[in-house]
Amino acid sequence: MSERMCVVCHEKPGRFQCRQCHRLVCDECAFKVTDGAFCGRDCAAKFVAFKKHHAAAEAARGGSVMRAFKLLVSLVLLTIIAGAVYVYGAKHGWFGENTQGRVIEKQRQIERQVEDK
Repeated sequence: MSERMCVVCHEKPGRFQCRQCHRLVCDECAFKVTDGAFCGRDCAAKFVAFKKHHAAAEAARGGSVMRAFKLLVSLVLLTIIAGAVYVYGAKHGWFGENTQGRVIEKQRQIERQVEDK
């Protein structure tokens, strides 16, 4: 006998495989619901509970990934803005980079005025 028998009645060949425990069950004994065929109500209830838990875990994982992505984008934007402010400020002498250059230029002007006299 090459065919495997139903785990419920043990008389007919198993036609369906239970979606929860993967045992074979015949057409008459199969507990059929929208999620598939099961060997009984117990396996169907376990499968539905697993499906709900898996969906909740997937939603929670997706939310944390989205939060991390938003945080990363925010950090990149803040870095770009800070860099732009620094470059603009450096060109306009906000941070003292041009102070020494202005002092040297003022000294040269004074030296030229002294030489011209």
